[in-house]
Amino acid sequence: MVAHALVGSMENVRRRVTRLLLAIGIVATLGSSFGQARERMDDAAAVVGGAYASPASLTRVPHRAPARCVVVVTLDGVRWQDIFDDPRRVPNLRWLMSAEGAALGAPGRGARISASGPSFVSLPGYLELMTGRSDSGCKNNDCASTLVPTVADEIVESGRGDVAVFSSWSGIDRAASAAAETVAVSAGRYGGRGRALLEQDFSVAAKLRAGEHAPSELDGDDFRPDAATGELALAYLAAHRTGFTFVGLGETDEYAHLHDVPGYVAALRRDDAIIGRIAELVLDRNAHGVPTTLIVTTDHGRAHDFADHGREHPESARIWLVAAGAGIEARGRVDSPAARHLADIVPTIRSLMQLPAAGATSSRDRAAGHVLTELLHGSR
Repeated sequence: MVAHALVGSMENVRRRVTRLLLAIGIVATLGSSFGQARERMDDAAAVVGGAYASPASLTRVPHRAPARCVVVVTLDGVRWQDIFDDPRRVPNLRWLMSAEGAALGAPGRGARISASGPSFVSLPGYLELMTGRSDSGCKNNDCASTLVPTVADEIVESGRGDVAVFSSWSGIDRAASAAAETVAVSAGRYGGRGRALLEQDFSVAAKLRAGEHAPSELDGDDFRPDAATGELALAYLAAHRTGFTFVGLGETDEYAHLHDVPGYVAALRRDDAIIGRIAELVLDRNAHGVPTTLIVTTDHGRAHDFADHGREHPESARIWLVAAGAGIEARGRVDSPAARHLADIVPTIRSLMQLPAAGATSSRDRAAGHVLTELLHGSR
């Protein structure tokens, strides 16, 4: 009896110390603004005991080392309001931004981050994100495959590790790479010009096959459910020494176009759970000496009517971004000093991985993005 009581007492002490350390860690990384401190404490409190927050994942790791791996996850057409206004919808993302990383696009936090447009639809957005340029020339979802080298191509050329692109929507294949034979791509249930590269690994090939037949309540023969895309990406990350991995989750946009708000919210929560598992893997790599960065964003926002987006709805340009891991300072919601865009993600990845700039004229190229310096460690 005494032994059981002692164990229970020690467990209570451990829990209280963990909660105290969580609060101290959050407060210690804040700026001088009391309003910002309250936002981050509220975010952390909202997810304690949730799907992702745990004492093990609170272990601090050095963030100054150059990233050896970058993982980018996109949630297609997810509104900024869902990221910043309701902590119950994305507890893992909220926990990441409050305890481990930083976020751009929050209301009242400096300039906005946006898709460059003028057509705020998926393929132009993904091309901007992958090429680091705002002028892809693509105005709709029917464009041909990119001829401009993408960040995936750059990292393949650098020899920094394996590179792969996974997406639920088959159209991302046209934004993934200008040299498809060198980049492993699985887009939709059956697509991807570099799909054969993924079939060389037994565990990954098994997830490919499972994704072809995964049940879905959404129409579209080639749209793969996000759960299957997430499982495939996680299998790849576990099996490979990755340099760059892109994971495109798309059910949110599909449900929004159907005016199905409950379906959209349910898809968002499922995708947030996938992000939680990817984040655990990223934090574990950092803890074991493999500097890894996680970036989560979207390709476009939504119109005021929720269902639509595009050129006729300029408000759908507004997006958001959350980053954590190697090179990212844990600052919560960050003030951006100038307007930011999807094109800024590639230059930021180059900076994190210490890759060469896009060319000698890039600083004078109005279409080229800029480094999101406000996210980086030591930027204050």
